[in-house]
Amino acid sequence: MSYKRITFQEDSELRKYLAESGQFHERIVDLLVEHEKSHYDKSRELGYSPRYEVGFDTKMKRVVSISTIIPPPISPEDDLEIALAPRLASPGDVRAARHAVRRIRRALRR
Repeated sequence: MSYKRITFQEDSELRKYLAESGQFHERIVDLLVEHEKSHYDKSRELGYSPRYEVGFDTKMKRVVSISTIIPPPISPEDDLEIALAPRLASPGDVRAARHAVRRIRRALRR
């Protein structure tokens, strides 16, 4: 797979890109952006400088991932809050939350 990452600072830019990709119905674009904006807003609230990122398969010409990227370092407690910020957690959000909980438990054992 030939993969390209495209980043955006504003949810309006992300929304425009996804809508213009022709890959998603308008309501799906709204749901995707709303979900990622929850992560983004929680990150900002906690003092981080997040950005939106779209993974694009250049051979298939398809969006293959949409995420909110937070530059490290990030505390496991903040990571947990950010992962669980959306109203409905995605499977990736649940994995991130579990990872954060493991990091918190390891830190408590020290």
